[in-house]
Amino acid sequence: MLRSAIGKGLLVLPIIMLALTLVFPLMGPRVGGVLAATINVPADYSNIQAAVDSAQPGDTVRVAAGVYNETVTIDKSLVLLGARAGVDARGRTGPEAVIAPTGAVAIDATNASATLTMDGFAIRGGRGMVTTKATTVRFVNNIVSATVAADGADGLVVIHGGARDITVQHNDISPTAVGDGTATNALRITADTNGPPSVVVDSNWLHNASAAGLALLQINLGKAVVSVTNNDIYNNAGDGILAESCSFSSLTTTGNVIRDNGQIGVKIWSGITGDGVPVRINQNDIYNNAQEGVYNYNANPFTVDATYNWWGAADGPGPVGPGSGDGVSLKVDYSPWLTAPIGVGAAVRPMPPFPDVYTGIGAALSAGMMAWLLRRKTVSQH
Repeated sequence: MLRSAIGKGLLVLPIIMLALTLVFPLMGPRVGGVLAATINVPADYSNIQAAVDSAQPGDTVRVAAGVYNETVTIDKSLVLLGARAGVDARGRTGPEAVIAPTGAVAIDATNASATLTMDGFAIRGGRGMVTTKATTVRFVNNIVSATVAADGADGLVVIHGGARDITVQHNDISPTAVGDGTATNALRITADTNGPPSVVVDSNWLHNASAAGLALLQINLGKAVVSVTNNDIYNNAGDGILAESCSFSSLTTTGNVIRDNGQIGVKIWSGITGDGVPVRINQNDIYNNAQEGVYNYNANPFTVDATYNWWGAADGPGPVGPGSGDGVSLKVDYSPWLTAPIGVGAAVRPMPPFPDVYTGIGAALSAGMMAWLLRRKTVSQH
Protein backbone atom coordinates (compact mmCIF):
# COMPACT_ATOMS: atom_id res chain seq x y z
CA MET A 1 0.00 0.00 0.00
CA LEU A 2 2.79 2.44 0.96
CA ARG A 3 4.69 1.59 -2.19
CA SER A 4 1.56 2.20 -4.28
CA ALA A 5 0.97 5.58 -2.64
CA ILE A 6 4.58 6.61 -3.23
CA GLY A 7 4.27 5.59 -6.87
CA LYS A 8 1.13 7.65 -7.28
CA GLY A 9 2.82 10.61 -5.62
CA LEU A 10 5.73 10.40 -7.99
CA LEU A 11 3.27 10.39 -10.88
CA VAL A 12 1.20 13.31 -9.60
CA LEU A 13 4.13 15.58 -8.73
CA PRO A 14 5.28 16.18 -12.34
CA ILE A 15 1.68 16.92 -13.34
CA ILE A 16 1.40 19.56 -10.60
CA MET A 17 4.69 21.10 -11.62
CA LEU A 18 3.61 21.28 -15.26
CA ALA A 19 0.30 22.87 -14.26
CA LEU A 20 2.10 25.51 -12.21
CA THR A 21 4.42 26.20 -15.14
CA LEU A 22 1.41 26.83 -17.37
CA VAL A 23 -0.61 28.86 -14.87
CA PHE A 24 2.00 31.24 -13.46
CA PRO A 25 2.71 32.97 -16.81
CA LEU A 26 -1.00 33.75 -17.07
CA MET A 27 -0.71 35.78 -13.86
CA GLY A 28 1.73 38.20 -15.47
CA PRO A 29 5.47 38.69 -15.63
CA ARG A 30 7.57 38.94 -12.50
CA VAL A 31 9.07 42.32 -11.67
CA GLY A 32 11.59 42.29 -8.83
CA GLY A 33 10.28 38.88 -7.73
CA VAL A 34 6.66 40.11 -7.43
CA LEU A 35 3.88 39.10 -9.80
CA ALA A 36 2.59 42.07 -11.78
CA ALA A 37 -0.99 43.16 -11.12
CA THR A 38 -3.74 44.32 -13.46
CA ILE A 39 -5.61 47.48 -12.52
CA ASN A 40 -8.91 48.25 -14.24
CA VAL A 41 -10.31 51.68 -15.08
CA PRO A 42 -12.98 52.66 -14.14
CA ALA A 43 -13.72 49.53 -12.06
CA ASP A 44 -10.79 50.02 -9.66
CA TYR A 45 -10.10 53.73 -10.21
CA SER A 46 -12.30 56.30 -11.92
CA ASN A 47 -9.47 57.85 -13.97
CA ILE A 48 -6.27 56.70 -15.62
CA GLN A 49 -3.90 58.90 -13.61
CA ALA A 50 -5.09 57.47 -10.30
CA ALA A 51 -4.56 53.95 -11.62
CA VAL A 52 -1.07 54.84 -12.85
CA ASP A 53 -0.18 56.43 -9.51
CA SER A 54 -1.22 53.31 -7.58
CA ALA A 55 0.50 50.87 -9.95
CA GLN A 56 3.83 49.24 -9.25
CA PRO A 57 6.51 49.00 -11.97
CA GLY A 58 5.55 46.28 -14.43
CA ASP A 59 1.82 46.40 -13.68
CA THR A 60 -0.85 46.56 -16.37
CA VAL A 61 -3.48 49.31 -16.45
CA ARG A 62 -6.48 48.24 -18.51
CA VAL A 63 -8.86 51.04 -19.56
CA ALA A 64 -12.45 50.40 -20.63
CA ALA A 65 -14.23 52.30 -23.39
CA GLY A 66 -15.22 55.84 -22.43
CA VAL A 67 -13.91 59.40 -22.51
CA TYR A 68 -11.21 60.36 -20.01
CA ASN A 69 -10.63 64.11 -19.78
CA GLU A 70 -7.15 64.15 -18.32
CA THR A 71 -3.45 64.42 -18.88
CA VAL A 72 -1.59 61.28 -17.79
CA THR A 73 1.97 61.40 -16.44
CA ILE A 74 3.82 58.07 -16.22
CA ASP A 75 7.01 57.73 -14.16
CA LYS A 76 7.50 53.96 -14.13
CA SER A 77 7.47 50.87 -16.34
CA LEU A 78 3.86 50.06 -17.25
CA VAL A 79 1.63 48.36 -19.79
CA LEU A 80 -1.37 50.51 -20.72
CA LEU A 81 -4.13 48.68 -22.59
CA GLY A 82 -7.06 50.56 -24.06
CA ALA A 83 -10.44 49.15 -25.01
CA ARG A 84 -9.13 48.21 -28.48
CA ALA A 85 -5.81 46.68 -27.49
CA GLY A 86 -4.58 44.31 -30.18
CA VAL A 87 -6.79 45.84 -32.91
CA ASP A 88 -5.12 47.70 -35.79
CA ALA A 89 -6.01 51.40 -35.51
CA ARG A 90 -6.05 52.08 -39.25
CA GLY A 91 -9.68 52.52 -40.28
CA ARG A 92 -10.89 51.22 -36.93
CA THR A 93 -14.45 51.86 -35.78
CA GLY A 94 -16.34 51.10 -32.60
CA PRO A 95 -16.09 52.02 -28.91
CA GLU A 96 -12.77 53.48 -27.80
CA ALA A 97 -10.94 54.39 -24.63
CA VAL A 98 -10.54 58.08 -25.53
CA ILE A 99 -8.01 60.27 -23.76
CA ALA A 100 -9.02 63.92 -24.22
CA PRO A 101 -6.16 65.92 -22.70
CA THR A 102 -6.81 68.88 -20.45
CA GLY A 103 -3.42 70.46 -21.21
CA ALA A 104 -0.75 70.49 -23.88
CA VAL A 105 0.14 66.82 -23.50
CA ALA A 106 -2.10 63.75 -23.33
CA ILE A 107 0.54 61.20 -22.28
CA ASP A 108 3.90 62.18 -20.77
CA ALA A 109 6.24 59.30 -19.88
CA THR A 110 9.07 60.88 -17.92
CA ASN A 111 11.21 57.98 -16.67
CA ALA A 112 14.18 57.56 -19.00
CA SER A 113 14.95 54.04 -17.72
CA ALA A 114 11.41 52.68 -17.94
CA THR A 115 9.64 50.31 -20.33
CA LEU A 116 6.32 51.52 -21.73
CA THR A 117 3.66 49.73 -23.76
CA MET A 118 0.65 51.71 -24.95
CA ASP A 119 -1.86 49.70 -26.96
CA GLY A 120 -5.40 50.34 -28.16
CA PHE A 121 -6.23 53.97 -27.26
CA ALA A 122 -7.72 56.93 -29.08
CA ILE A 123 -6.20 60.31 -28.22
CA ARG A 124 -8.31 63.04 -29.69
CA GLY A 125 -8.99 66.74 -29.68
CA GLY A 126 -7.10 69.75 -28.42
CA ARG A 127 -3.36 69.29 -28.08
CA GLY A 128 -3.37 65.49 -28.21
CA MET A 129 0.38 65.12 -27.85
CA VAL A 130 2.14 61.95 -26.66
CA THR A 131 5.73 62.23 -25.45
CA THR A 132 7.91 59.53 -23.93
CA LYS A 133 11.51 59.25 -22.75
CA ALA A 134 11.25 55.56 -21.84
CA THR A 135 14.15 53.30 -22.79
CA THR A 136 11.86 50.70 -24.37
CA VAL A 137 8.73 51.93 -26.13
CA ARG A 138 6.00 49.84 -27.75
CA PHE A 139 3.38 52.23 -29.17
CA VAL A 140 0.85 50.15 -31.10
CA ASN A 141 -2.78 50.23 -32.28
CA ASN A 142 -3.46 53.85 -31.27
CA ILE A 143 -5.42 56.63 -32.97
CA VAL A 144 -3.81 60.01 -32.29
CA SER A 145 -5.28 63.22 -33.68
CA ALA A 146 -5.23 66.85 -32.65
CA THR A 147 -6.73 70.12 -33.77
CA VAL A 148 -4.08 72.38 -32.20
CA ALA A 149 -0.33 71.83 -31.85
CA ALA A 150 1.25 71.72 -28.43
CA ASP A 151 3.04 75.01 -27.79
CA GLY A 152 6.47 74.87 -29.40
CA ALA A 153 6.08 71.15 -30.18
CA ASP A 154 7.52 69.62 -33.29
CA GLY A 155 5.71 66.31 -33.06
CA LEU A 156 2.29 64.90 -32.21
CA VAL A 157 3.87 61.63 -31.04
CA VAL A 158 7.40 62.29 -29.75
CA ILE A 159 9.76 59.52 -28.68
CA HIS A 160 12.99 61.04 -27.47
CA GLY A 161 15.79 61.11 -24.90
CA GLY A 162 17.17 57.70 -23.94
CA ALA A 163 14.86 55.54 -26.05
CA ARG A 164 16.76 52.51 -27.39
CA ASP A 165 14.19 49.86 -28.35
CA ILE A 166 11.32 51.49 -30.21
CA THR A 167 8.34 49.90 -31.97
CA VAL A 168 5.62 52.08 -33.52
CA GLN A 169 3.10 49.89 -35.32
CA HIS A 170 -0.52 49.85 -36.56
CA ASN A 171 -1.28 53.45 -35.56
CA ASP A 172 -3.24 56.27 -37.22
CA ILE A 173 -1.39 59.50 -36.36
CA SER A 174 -2.75 62.75 -37.75
CA PRO A 175 -2.22 66.28 -36.38
CA THR A 176 -5.17 67.44 -38.48
CA ALA A 177 -5.96 71.14 -38.84
CA VAL A 178 -3.10 72.42 -36.69
CA GLY A 179 -3.82 76.11 -36.57
CA ASP A 180 -1.29 78.00 -34.44
CA GLY A 181 1.56 78.14 -36.94
CA THR A 182 3.71 75.54 -35.19
CA ALA A 183 5.38 73.09 -37.56
CA THR A 184 4.27 69.72 -36.24
CA ASN A 185 5.45 66.29 -37.40
CA ALA A 186 3.06 63.38 -37.08
CA LEU A 187 5.77 61.17 -35.53
CA ARG A 188 9.14 62.40 -34.30
CA ILE A 189 11.83 60.03 -33.03
CA THR A 190 14.98 61.34 -31.37
CA ALA A 191 17.45 59.13 -29.49
CA ASP A 192 20.53 61.03 -28.40
CA THR A 193 21.35 59.93 -24.85
CA ASN A 194 21.35 56.13 -24.86
CA GLY A 195 22.42 54.14 -27.88
CA PRO A 196 22.69 52.65 -30.32
CA PRO A 197 18.93 52.37 -30.75
CA SER A 198 16.78 49.92 -32.69
CA VAL A 199 13.72 51.50 -34.31
CA VAL A 200 10.78 49.84 -36.10
CA VAL A 201 8.11 52.04 -37.71
CA ASP A 202 5.74 49.62 -39.38
CA SER A 203 2.23 49.68 -40.86
CA ASN A 204 1.11 53.15 -39.74
CA TRP A 205 -0.87 55.98 -41.31
CA LEU A 206 1.15 59.20 -40.87
CA HIS A 207 -0.74 62.05 -42.44
CA ASN A 208 -1.97 65.65 -42.49
CA ALA A 209 0.91 67.07 -40.47
CA SER A 210 2.00 70.67 -40.89
CA ALA A 211 5.60 69.41 -41.12
CA ALA A 212 6.80 65.83 -41.88
CA GLY A 213 4.91 62.58 -41.56
CA LEU A 214 7.96 60.93 -39.95
CA ALA A 215 10.94 62.89 -38.61
CA LEU A 216 14.09 61.02 -37.58
CA LEU A 217 16.18 63.63 -35.79
CA GLN A 218 19.42 63.41 -33.80
CA ILE A 219 19.53 59.63 -33.57
CA ASN A 220 23.24 59.92 -33.14
CA LEU A 221 24.56 57.99 -30.14
CA GLY A 222 26.00 54.90 -31.79
CA LYS A 223 24.87 53.54 -35.15
CA ALA A 224 21.13 53.00 -35.20
CA VAL A 225 19.26 50.26 -37.01
CA VAL A 226 16.03 51.82 -38.32
CA SER A 227 13.33 50.00 -40.28
CA VAL A 228 10.48 51.98 -41.90
CA THR A 229 8.12 49.51 -43.56
CA ASN A 230 4.58 49.25 -44.91
CA ASN A 231 3.44 52.75 -43.92
CA ASP A 232 1.10 55.11 -45.78
CA ILE A 233 2.64 58.57 -45.44
CA TYR A 234 0.55 61.20 -47.17
CA ASN A 235 -0.88 64.72 -47.28
CA ASN A 236 1.77 66.22 -45.00
CA ALA A 237 2.62 69.87 -45.62
CA GLY A 238 6.34 69.15 -45.28
CA ASP A 239 8.27 66.00 -46.21
CA GLY A 240 6.94 62.48 -46.07
CA ILE A 241 10.08 61.27 -44.26
CA LEU A 242 12.84 63.55 -42.95
CA ALA A 243 16.16 62.23 -41.60
CA GLU A 244 18.62 64.74 -40.15
CA SER A 245 21.70 64.56 -37.89
CA CYS A 246 21.59 60.78 -37.49
CA SER A 247 24.15 57.99 -37.40
CA PHE A 248 22.81 54.86 -39.10
CA SER A 249 24.09 51.35 -39.25
CA SER A 250 21.12 51.05 -41.60
CA LEU A 251 18.00 53.00 -42.51
CA THR A 252 15.76 50.67 -44.50
CA THR A 253 12.64 52.10 -46.11
CA THR A 254 10.58 49.41 -47.84
CA GLY A 255 6.97 48.69 -48.78
CA ASN A 256 5.69 52.22 -48.08
CA VAL A 257 3.38 54.50 -50.04
CA ILE A 258 4.80 58.04 -49.77
CA ARG A 259 2.51 60.37 -51.67
CA ASP A 260 0.94 63.81 -51.96
CA ASN A 261 3.32 65.53 -49.55
CA GLY A 262 3.96 69.27 -49.81
CA GLN A 263 7.74 69.05 -50.09
CA ILE A 264 9.92 65.92 -50.61
CA GLY A 265 8.88 62.30 -50.34
CA VAL A 266 12.05 61.19 -48.51
CA LYS A 267 14.60 63.83 -47.51
CA ILE A 268 18.00 62.61 -46.36
CA TRP A 269 19.22 65.92 -44.99
CA SER A 270 22.46 67.08 -43.43
CA GLY A 271 24.49 65.34 -40.75
CA ILE A 272 23.81 61.75 -41.81
CA THR A 273 26.69 59.32 -41.24
CA GLY A 274 27.14 55.57 -41.58
CA ASP A 275 29.23 52.81 -43.12
CA GLY A 276 28.97 51.85 -46.78
CA VAL A 277 25.45 52.56 -48.04
CA PRO A 278 23.55 53.25 -44.79
CA VAL A 279 20.31 54.41 -46.47
CA ARG A 280 18.29 52.05 -48.65
CA ILE A 281 14.91 53.07 -50.09
CA ASN A 282 13.51 50.17 -52.12
CA GLN A 283 10.15 48.78 -53.28
CA ASN A 284 8.09 51.82 -52.35
CA ASP A 285 5.48 53.85 -54.22
CA ILE A 286 6.76 57.45 -54.20
CA TYR A 287 4.61 59.86 -56.20
CA ASN A 288 2.81 63.22 -56.33
CA ASN A 289 5.22 64.85 -53.90
CA ALA A 290 5.46 68.57 -54.65
CA GLN A 291 9.23 68.98 -54.86
CA GLU A 292 11.05 65.67 -55.28
CA GLY A 293 10.62 61.98 -54.54
CA VAL A 294 14.02 61.39 -52.88
CA TYR A 295 16.62 64.02 -51.99
CA ASN A 296 20.11 63.31 -50.64
CA TYR A 297 22.03 66.25 -49.18
CA ASN A 298 25.05 66.86 -51.38
CA ALA A 299 27.58 66.81 -48.52
CA ASN A 300 26.50 63.39 -47.27
CA PRO A 301 29.40 60.96 -47.85
CA PHE A 302 27.33 58.24 -49.54
CA THR A 303 24.90 57.58 -52.37
CA VAL A 304 21.37 56.58 -51.41
CA ASP A 305 20.20 53.24 -52.83
CA ALA A 306 16.72 54.11 -54.18
CA THR A 307 16.39 51.33 -56.75
CA TYR A 308 13.20 49.38 -57.50
CA ASN A 309 10.71 52.11 -56.59
CA TRP A 310 7.61 53.28 -58.43
CA TRP A 311 7.96 57.00 -59.10
CA GLY A 312 4.49 57.69 -60.44
CA ALA A 313 5.41 57.10 -64.09
CA ALA A 314 6.52 54.07 -66.09
CA ASP A 315 9.46 56.00 -67.56
CA GLY A 316 11.00 56.51 -64.11
CA PRO A 317 11.99 59.55 -62.06
CA GLY A 318 13.22 62.96 -63.18
CA PRO A 319 14.85 65.46 -63.42
CA VAL A 320 18.20 63.77 -62.82
CA GLY A 321 16.54 60.62 -64.04
CA PRO A 322 15.11 60.24 -67.56
CA GLY A 323 11.42 60.10 -66.72
CA SER A 324 8.37 62.15 -65.80
CA GLY A 325 7.79 60.75 -62.32
CA ASP A 326 8.76 62.28 -58.99
CA GLY A 327 12.26 63.73 -59.11
CA VAL A 328 15.47 62.54 -57.51
CA SER A 329 18.56 64.53 -56.60
CA LEU A 330 22.20 63.85 -57.25
CA LYS A 331 23.78 61.06 -55.17
CA VAL A 332 20.65 58.92 -55.51
CA ASP A 333 20.87 55.58 -57.32
CA TYR A 334 17.41 55.18 -58.89
CA SER A 335 17.94 52.56 -61.64
CA PRO A 336 16.37 50.09 -62.15
CA TRP A 337 12.92 51.35 -61.22
CA LEU A 338 9.46 49.79 -61.12
CA THR A 339 7.10 50.44 -64.04
CA ALA A 340 3.89 49.98 -62.03
CA PRO A 341 2.81 50.69 -58.44
CA ILE A 342 3.00 47.92 -55.88
CA GLY A 343 0.92 49.40 -53.03
CA VAL A 344 1.51 49.54 -49.33
CA GLY A 345 2.76 46.40 -47.63
CA ALA A 346 5.10 45.08 -50.32
CA ALA A 347 7.69 44.33 -47.64
CA VAL A 348 7.45 41.52 -45.14
CA ARG A 349 6.05 42.97 -41.93
CA PRO A 350 8.20 42.57 -38.81
CA MET A 351 6.18 40.82 -36.13
CA PRO A 352 6.30 42.13 -32.54
CA PRO A 353 7.56 39.70 -29.91
CA PHE A 354 5.00 37.43 -28.26
CA PRO A 355 3.94 38.47 -24.75
CA ASP A 356 5.52 36.64 -21.83
CA VAL A 357 2.38 34.53 -21.35
CA TYR A 358 2.74 32.87 -24.73
CA THR A 359 6.48 32.46 -24.32
CA GLY A 360 5.96 30.75 -20.97
CA ILE A 361 3.29 28.38 -22.27
CA GLY A 362 5.26 27.63 -25.40
CA ALA A 363 8.37 26.81 -23.41
CA ALA A 364 6.46 24.51 -21.10
CA LEU A 365 4.71 22.69 -23.92
CA SER A 366 7.96 22.40 -25.88
CA ALA A 367 9.75 20.94 -22.89
CA GLY A 368 6.92 18.50 -22.26
CA MET A 369 6.79 17.44 -25.91
CA MET A 370 10.56 16.93 -26.01
CA ALA A 371 10.46 14.75 -22.88
CA TRP A 372 7.63 12.66 -24.37
CA LEU A 373 9.49 12.18 -27.66
CA LEU A 374 12.70 11.15 -25.88
CA ARG A 375 10.76 8.68 -23.74
CA ARG A 376 9.15 7.14 -26.83
CA LYS A 377 12.55 6.88 -28.52
CA THR A 378 14.00 5.15 -25.46
CA VAL A 379 11.10 2.71 -25.29
CA SER A 380 11.32 1.95 -29.02
CA GLN A 381 15.03 1.16 -28.69
CA HIS A 382 14.25 -1.56 -26.13
